[in-house]
Amino acid sequence: MPLLVLALLAILTPLRMSAVVTAISAVTDDGNYNLTSITTGGQTYSSLLGATADVRVTISTASDAVIALYIFDTPPVTSRAQLNSAASGLDYHDSPANIYNPSTFQFGRTITEDDVIFLFDFGTGDACQFSLIDSGGSTIGDYSISLSAGDFGVTDPITFVDAVGFMGDETTTQIFTHVDTQRGVGFTLSDFTGSIGDISQATGIILTTPFSTLDPSVVGLATVPEFGSSSLVLALFGVMSVVFYRCRIRSRSLSK
Repeated sequence: MPLLVLALLAILTPLRMSAVVTAISAVTDDGNYNLTSITTGGQTYSSLLGATADVRVTISTASDAVIALYIFDTPPVTSRAQLNSAASGLDYHDSPANIYNPSTFQFGRTITEDDVIFLFDFGTGDACQFSLIDSGGSTIGDYSISLSAGDFGVTDPITFVDAVGFMGDETTTQIFTHVDTQRGVGFTLSDFTGSIGDISQATGIILTTPFSTLDPSVVGLATVPEFGSSSLVLALFGVMSVVFYRCRIRSRSLSK
């Protein structure tokens, strides 16, 4: 009987990604460029939450841009708000280019140990460093994580077909050789190093790299969903069926 209880607990306990920075190997979307699931560390996550971005880019050059891969249109870049919109939510269709400190990404709730923080970058990934922030945007202690370009892996979970690359700032636009792939990486709170500050108050991350070539299309949280009541009933029914079967077999053996 104790083994059955342990089996039930194993079934109902959600899997957690181990504390290892892991490349994202696959994604699904809704057919309209919005992510619906990611796969990283051998686990697929379908409960996704996109961040609200507040990015910094260089205003004086064309790098103050939205890198957009629009198949059917060429959008105008009219304000900094469009840069933030490009890096917010779960839409991977476009991104701001070459963001730098202090670009922030807020998730609207506290980050838990069950969450995987994930990030997609146009191209093959770029080295960058992040710290944790609270709901007020203040950095939490000395917790930080450094990502290398290699952490984004060697496969392209997001690719575009017949995409037109577009780069522009608030005054100029230009067509350039299109970037038709994105790579992603996932990490958890346990991957941050540090010892000062209350990590349980973390609601977002801040880029601390003074200048980067990071082009983030999506920054978000992925969580293994808890089992609902229907799943619990099915699991209990399965366990009770095994218990009933074993009791029946035992009863028959005792009656012989």
